[in-house]
Amino acid sequence: MNRLVIFLFPLLVFAACKKDSNTIQELESGVYKGTFRVDYDGKIYTASDIEVVLNSDKSYNSTGNNNPRIPAGGSGTYVLKDNIIIFDDKNPWTAEFDWGLILAGEYKITSSNKKLILKKTIKSNNTRTIYKYDLIKQ
Repeated sequence: MNRLVIFLFPLLVFAACKKDSNTIQELESGVYKGTFRVDYDGKIYTASDIEVVLNSDKSYNSTGNNNPRIPAGGSGTYVLKDNIIIFDDKNPWTAEFDWGLILAGEYKITSSNKKLILKKTIKSNNTRTIYKYDLIKQ
């Protein structure tokens, strides 16, 4: 009987483990268009007609505005990890603007149907900056 319990207990624990159904494991490749918003502790800037292209080889390209670089754009590769997407931008950049405006680093993903929201929050000292892409798959 003890052997049976020792054998069945790990099976029961394994069967009880369930993957979170809300976890995003894959994003559909294609063109996503929409808006970008940056909130510098209450001072908000927005841009429309933003385009982010996600390719099946896990590369990406995003449009940017030249002046005032909201957003700046970016291109490179990305990886998904649960509900986080990590963009690895491959471009050289000058230093005269907020590099948080580059599509790079970790963003929280919210996705449903064709809608994709990418959001990154940076806290520094007593300030908070939120970068948000609100996109729809074309």
